[in-house]
Amino acid sequence: MKKTIALLLSLLLSVLLIGSLTFAEESGEIAPEEIAEAAEETAETAAQETAEVLEEDAVEVPEETADDLADSLGDSAAVAAEVNLSAEGEVEVDDYSVIEIPENAVQVTDEEIDSYINSMLNYSAVSEQIAEGTAEEGDAANIDFSGVLEGEEEPFAGGTAQGYEITLGSGMFIPGFEEQVIGHAYGETFDINVTFPEEYTEELAGKNAIFTITLNYKTVTTIPELTDEFVQEFSAAQLDTQLQTVEELREYTRDYLYRNKLYDAIFSAIGPKIHVVTYPEDLFELLKAYNLESLEYYVSMYAASGLEGYDADMIAQISGFASADDYCNQYAMNDLNTILLIDKIAKDKGIEITDEELDSYVSGMIDANGLTGVYTVEEFKEISGEAWVTIAKYNVLLSKVLESLEENVVFVEGSMSYADFQSAEVDAEVSLDLYVQATQNWYDGAMSVYAADRDGGYFIYNLACSEEDAQNLVPGTKIHVTGYKSEWSGEIEIADAAFEIMDDGDTYVASTIDATALLGTEELVNLMNQKVSFAGLTVEASQDADGNEAAFLYNYDGSGTQGDDLYFNVSLNGTTYTFTVESNLCGADTEVYKAVKGLNVGDVIDAEGFLYWYNGANPHITSVTVK
Repeated sequence: MKKTIALLLSLLLSVLLIGSLTFAEESGEIAPEEIAEAAEETAETAAQETAEVLEEDAVEVPEETADDLADSLGDSAAVAAEVNLSAEGEVEVDDYSVIEIPENAVQVTDEEIDSYINSMLNYSAVSEQIAEGTAEEGDAANIDFSGVLEGEEEPFAGGTAQGYEITLGSGMFIPGFEEQVIGHAYGETFDINVTFPEEYTEELAGKNAIFTITLNYKTVTTIPELTDEFVQEFSAAQLDTQLQTVEELREYTRDYLYRNKLYDAIFSAIGPKIHVVTYPEDLFELLKAYNLESLEYYVSMYAASGLEGYDADMIAQISGFASADDYCNQYAMNDLNTILLIDKIAKDKGIEITDEELDSYVSGMIDANGLTGVYTVEEFKEISGEAWVTIAKYNVLLSKVLESLEENVVFVEGSMSYADFQSAEVDAEVSLDLYVQATQNWYDGAMSVYAADRDGGYFIYNLACSEEDAQNLVPGTKIHVTGYKSEWSGEIEIADAAFEIMDDGDTYVASTIDATALLGTEELVNLMNQKVSFAGLTVEASQDADGNEAAFLYNYDGSGTQGDDLYFNVSLNGTTYTFTVESNLCGADTEVYKAVKGLNVGDVIDAEGFLYWYNGANPHITSVTVK
């Protein structure tokens, strides 16, 4: 690998050449005879991954046909983005003379170094196809299969494949399929009998089928050991410097990862500084057309992999857009945001790229994709097209811009990670960048907050704030919080906290995690303070202050009245748990408060809320649905 800056534009040169395939991204070399073959292989992989998302299992047709999908999507796709164009385009860029980067954003751990070096070892692995012996669990087997439903003669749709790669015993196929392949000899063709699960697509659910299987071969991969000899050979072939020892490789890797993290951090910091007034029309149309080519190419690959009936609009709708036109508009704008920012900073700093630098970049792309000797640089640029070359130019320019911006960087104390917070001692001072998920009532200058980052959840107890600030702490708001890690009856929280709203355009609302299977297990505590859901719970009787049975209590002992916290018992698999509607979070006028008041003993419910912890799990419930 020749050391380059990773492509940051969203297109990733995706039509004829999809990215720079370095050892860190691919486990083996790509050596096609033609560039079209390289593109086809990449697109077929993407198509297969999409198929796996749309299918319940590897041998099943999608649950929805293309027509069904079009009907079901309806008006639910994203609203079209508005595009303002002008001949030259107009942008405004905020001051970037000082770029603040958290110190921990560029820290490189030993684990990251080990992982990256392992990718080098995996890249250098040697694979051998063996077509003898018997199939065993764990084999990376290559098979052909064709499935016919009982009583029929022709294979059913989606039940046939040639040269399919599967790890036996992985559970990738329906129950009974892989188990019956194990034990057969490579080179053998045989039949197996399977029954599709009842929870399957309507066309196949519960039906018997016969599959004709051919075990072609297994792939055995040998990964080299990390030795000085490996380092010498690998660096000579793949790196931009000759290394001699394992320790030199570790230092090289540390520097490489640091540089990438630094440039990523710089790019993340300057990205929000651009404000586009209008986009340059010609360049916008060029990139829009390029994105449409990408969509249409993937449509053809989906069709080649058996997903018939899909067009560019439908692929765009799967991605959340109303149409292919909206998809292409949005991604053209995304790419132009980056291009215009790079262009503006490059002009400010007098940075240009030469034809030789562009050609060197293109030559590296040719080499990385196994096309050396197949195309010259000029031929490659010609067949790749104007849009590809334009993006390539800005990718080279981006590398030089980021390098020049190193002098603008000021390192500041960084936010702790979730792992850092978890490992910190109780009463330790903490500093975190978090996102508001929900808030309790504001009272007397403070408000408790349920917060999260992308790795876990937090409860901030009595966060000091004005009533005006409290109104701005809506779900998704990014805040920087300082305080002290605290513990109360098992609940880990942040106390004596102060905050600052971080108005950088970054928002985040965490997805709800289904924790049903973890209820009653020691692992449930790992989801403390996160938004969770539980399904299939049975409402159990509580005993009120007078000794009577009730479906819920005001307060934990039944001593309260309307408007107080609600406590109710639920059971799952014979074990009973206590859930709470925290009135400061969900008051008497909320739907969940009313729903819990309407429960009856014996009702089966689904519930979701924040996993508060008080001498064990005590979820603060925000939603209840009676089944």
